[in-house]
Amino acid sequence: MVTTYGFWRAPNNRSIPLSLSLIAVYPRKTPFIAWSVSLTHARLMRGTLRSRFIVPVDAQNHFDLAVDKHDPQELTTPASDFDRVRGLLDDPSSMLNFGSAIGLRRGIYFIALRDQNVQDAPEWTRIHVTELRSTDRIAPDSDGILLGPGGNPVDFDYIVLKIDPYGVSFERDDKAPADRRD
Repeated sequence: MVTTYGFWRAPNNRSIPLSLSLIAVYPRKTPFIAWSVSLTHARLMRGTLRSRFIVPVDAQNHFDLAVDKHDPQELTTPASDFDRVRGLLDDPSSMLNFGSAIGLRRGIYFIALRDQNVQDAPEWTRIHVTELRSTDRIAPDSDGILLGPGGNPVDFDYIVLKIDPYGVSFERDDKAPADRRD
Protein backbone atom coordinates (compact mmCIF):
# COMPACT_ATOMS: atom_id res chain seq x y z
CA MET A 1 0.00 0.00 0.00
CA VAL A 2 1.33 3.40 -0.96
CA THR A 3 0.14 6.50 0.90
CA THR A 4 0.94 9.93 -0.48
CA TYR A 5 1.42 12.54 2.22
CA GLY A 6 1.56 15.29 -0.40
CA PHE A 7 4.30 17.28 -2.02
CA TRP A 8 6.35 20.34 -1.26
CA ARG A 9 7.56 23.07 -3.60
CA ALA A 10 10.74 25.05 -3.19
CA PRO A 11 9.91 28.76 -2.68
CA ASN A 12 11.47 29.75 -6.03
CA ASN A 13 9.10 27.31 -7.85
CA ARG A 14 5.82 28.22 -6.15
CA SER A 15 4.65 30.74 -8.75
CA ILE A 16 5.08 28.23 -11.61
CA PRO A 17 1.94 26.23 -12.50
CA LEU A 18 2.36 22.49 -12.11
CA SER A 19 0.51 19.27 -12.79
CA LEU A 20 1.92 16.30 -10.94
CA SER A 21 0.84 12.65 -11.09
CA LEU A 22 2.06 9.32 -9.82
CA ILE A 23 1.35 6.51 -12.23
CA ALA A 24 1.49 3.00 -10.82
CA VAL A 25 2.85 0.56 -13.37
CA TYR A 26 1.61 -2.94 -12.82
CA PRO A 27 3.91 -5.86 -13.57
CA ARG A 28 2.61 -6.15 -17.12
CA LYS A 29 3.30 -2.45 -17.82
CA THR A 30 -0.32 -1.37 -17.44
CA PRO A 31 -0.31 2.26 -16.24
CA PHE A 32 -2.81 3.50 -13.66
CA ILE A 33 -2.92 7.14 -12.55
CA ALA A 34 -2.95 6.63 -8.79
CA TRP A 35 -2.52 10.21 -7.55
CA SER A 36 -2.76 13.58 -9.22
CA VAL A 37 -2.71 17.23 -8.18
CA SER A 38 -2.29 20.50 -10.06
CA LEU A 39 -1.49 24.09 -9.13
CA THR A 40 -2.43 27.17 -11.16
CA HIS A 41 -0.80 30.61 -11.42
CA ALA A 42 -3.19 31.78 -8.68
CA ARG A 43 -1.91 28.89 -6.52
CA LEU A 44 -5.28 27.16 -6.64
CA MET A 45 -4.87 23.48 -6.03
CA ARG A 46 -6.94 20.74 -7.64
CA GLY A 47 -6.63 17.21 -6.37
CA THR A 48 -5.78 15.86 -2.97
CA LEU A 49 -2.54 15.84 -1.04
CA ARG A 50 -3.22 12.60 0.80
CA SER A 51 -4.21 9.46 -1.01
CA ARG A 52 -3.81 5.70 -0.70
CA PHE A 53 -3.50 3.13 -3.42
CA ILE A 54 -2.47 -0.48 -3.72
CA VAL A 55 0.16 -1.59 -6.20
CA PRO A 56 0.67 -5.29 -6.90
CA VAL A 57 4.27 -6.42 -6.77
CA ASP A 58 5.87 -9.02 -8.99
CA ALA A 59 7.51 -12.27 -7.87
CA GLN A 60 10.67 -10.37 -6.85
CA ASN A 61 8.71 -7.94 -4.60
CA HIS A 62 9.20 -5.13 -7.14
CA PHE A 63 6.96 -2.41 -8.58
CA ASP A 64 7.39 0.75 -10.63
CA LEU A 65 5.97 4.25 -10.29
CA ALA A 66 6.22 6.88 -13.00
CA VAL A 67 6.21 10.59 -12.16
CA ASP A 68 4.45 12.90 -14.61
CA LYS A 69 5.36 16.54 -14.01
CA HIS A 70 4.26 19.13 -16.55
CA ASP A 71 2.62 22.53 -17.06
CA PRO A 72 -1.16 22.10 -16.53
CA GLN A 73 -1.84 24.76 -19.16
CA GLU A 74 -0.49 22.56 -21.93
CA LEU A 75 -3.36 21.96 -24.29
CA THR A 76 -3.88 18.24 -24.50
CA THR A 77 -6.45 15.94 -25.98
CA PRO A 78 -7.30 12.60 -24.41
CA ALA A 79 -5.16 10.86 -27.05
CA SER A 80 -2.15 13.02 -26.24
CA ASP A 81 -2.64 12.45 -22.49
CA PHE A 82 -2.54 8.72 -23.13
CA ASP A 83 0.51 9.11 -25.37
CA ARG A 84 2.30 11.14 -22.68
CA VAL A 85 1.60 8.48 -20.03
CA ARG A 86 2.80 5.72 -22.38
CA GLY A 87 5.90 7.84 -23.15
CA LEU A 88 6.72 7.98 -19.44
CA LEU A 89 7.09 4.21 -19.39
CA ASP A 90 9.91 4.47 -21.95
CA ASP A 91 11.65 7.39 -20.18
CA PRO A 92 14.07 6.10 -17.51
CA SER A 93 14.24 9.56 -15.89
CA SER A 94 10.52 9.41 -15.02
CA MET A 95 10.49 5.86 -13.63
CA LEU A 96 11.04 4.90 -9.99
CA ASN A 97 11.93 1.25 -9.43
CA PHE A 98 10.99 0.05 -5.97
CA GLY A 99 12.39 -3.29 -4.92
CA SER A 100 15.30 -3.44 -7.37
CA ALA A 101 17.95 -0.74 -6.79
CA ILE A 102 16.03 0.35 -3.68
CA GLY A 103 15.21 -2.48 -1.30
CA LEU A 104 11.46 -2.46 -0.86
CA ARG A 105 10.83 -1.94 2.83
CA ARG A 106 8.13 -0.42 4.96
CA GLY A 107 8.90 3.25 5.48
CA ILE A 108 8.76 6.87 4.37
CA TYR A 109 10.21 7.70 0.95
CA PHE A 110 11.04 11.11 -0.51
CA ILE A 111 10.97 11.60 -4.28
CA ALA A 112 13.06 14.58 -5.37
CA LEU A 113 11.52 16.27 -8.41
CA ARG A 114 14.11 17.54 -10.84
CA ASP A 115 13.54 20.74 -12.79
CA GLN A 116 15.88 19.64 -15.57
CA ASN A 117 17.34 16.34 -16.69
CA VAL A 118 20.83 17.60 -15.84
CA GLN A 119 19.98 18.66 -12.28
CA ASP A 120 22.09 16.83 -9.71
CA ALA A 121 20.51 14.42 -7.27
CA PRO A 122 20.24 15.75 -3.71
CA GLU A 123 22.98 14.90 -1.21
CA TRP A 124 20.66 12.91 1.04
CA THR A 125 23.34 12.48 3.71
CA ARG A 126 23.31 16.26 4.28
CA ILE A 127 19.51 16.52 4.57
CA HIS A 128 17.66 16.46 7.90
CA VAL A 129 14.08 15.17 8.15
CA THR A 130 11.86 16.96 10.66
CA GLU A 131 9.05 15.17 12.46
CA LEU A 132 6.35 13.56 10.32
CA ARG A 133 3.20 12.28 12.00
CA SER A 134 0.84 9.75 10.41
CA THR A 135 -1.89 12.43 10.19
CA ASP A 136 0.29 15.03 8.41
CA ARG A 137 -0.28 16.35 4.93
CA ILE A 138 2.63 17.98 3.16
CA ALA A 139 1.36 21.08 1.35
CA PRO A 140 3.18 22.75 -1.57
CA ASP A 141 3.44 26.06 0.28
CA SER A 142 4.14 24.72 3.79
CA ASP A 143 7.39 24.93 5.71
CA GLY A 144 8.29 21.45 4.47
CA ILE A 145 9.94 18.65 6.40
CA LEU A 146 13.30 18.37 4.63
CA LEU A 147 16.02 20.75 5.76
CA GLY A 148 19.37 21.22 4.11
CA PRO A 149 22.68 22.25 5.67
CA GLY A 150 22.24 25.16 8.05
CA GLY A 151 18.61 24.25 8.79
CA ASN A 152 17.21 25.93 5.67
CA PRO A 153 14.53 24.30 3.49
CA VAL A 154 15.91 22.28 0.59
CA ASP A 155 15.97 23.93 -2.86
CA PHE A 156 14.05 21.21 -4.74
CA ASP A 157 10.44 20.04 -4.92
CA TYR A 158 9.61 16.61 -3.46
CA ILE A 159 6.81 14.09 -2.95
CA VAL A 160 6.42 12.25 0.37
CA LEU A 161 5.26 8.59 0.28
CA LYS A 162 4.77 5.89 2.85
CA ILE A 163 5.02 2.27 1.76
CA ASP A 164 3.47 -0.55 3.79
CA PRO A 165 2.99 -4.24 3.02
CA TYR A 166 -0.61 -5.05 2.17
CA GLY A 167 -2.60 -8.03 1.02
CA VAL A 168 -2.21 -11.76 1.02
CA SER A 169 0.82 -13.85 0.21
CA PHE A 170 0.25 -16.78 -2.12
CA GLU A 171 2.81 -18.92 -0.31
CA ARG A 172 1.48 -20.88 2.66
CA ASP A 173 3.66 -21.13 5.72
CA ASP A 174 1.52 -23.83 7.29
CA LYS A 175 1.49 -27.32 5.85
CA ALA A 176 -1.98 -28.17 7.15
CA PRO A 177 -3.95 -30.56 4.95
CA ALA A 178 -6.68 -29.10 2.80
CA ASP A 179 -10.26 -29.17 4.15
CA ARG A 180 -11.92 -32.18 2.51
CA ARG A 181 -15.51 -31.59 3.69
CA ASP A 182 -18.22 -31.81 1.02
